[in-house]
Amino acid sequence: MTFTKRTKQTLAILATILIVFTVIVFVIPFHKGGTFWIAYLAEVVAIAAQIPIFKLAYDNAKDLKSKVLGFPIFQVGYLCLGIQTVASVILFVLSGVIAKFPV
Repeated sequence: MTFTKRTKQTLAILATILIVFTVIVFVIPFHKGGTFWIAYLAEVVAIAAQIPIFKLAYDNAKDLKSKVLGFPIFQVGYLCLGIQTVASVILFVLSGVIAKFPV
């Protein structure tokens, strides 16, 4: 697999996002119950899912439009990652309250 300059930049950005997110999440004293770990795992999976999304978007550089709603594929990926990040942060904050829920 050959890495173009854009692919290397994208992987570096995603790795940086993952590292910064992980450091912030473990530095802030959230309750580390089942809700926390499920939200954290979902966020890691969402970040990892960006790799094939960007590969699909940039390998077909002639037409970056998605087949769904005509949005660029990478823009849909960023949007999904943003929504997942917001949902994870909300679940982290509420993890102390939701800790009573058996997982």
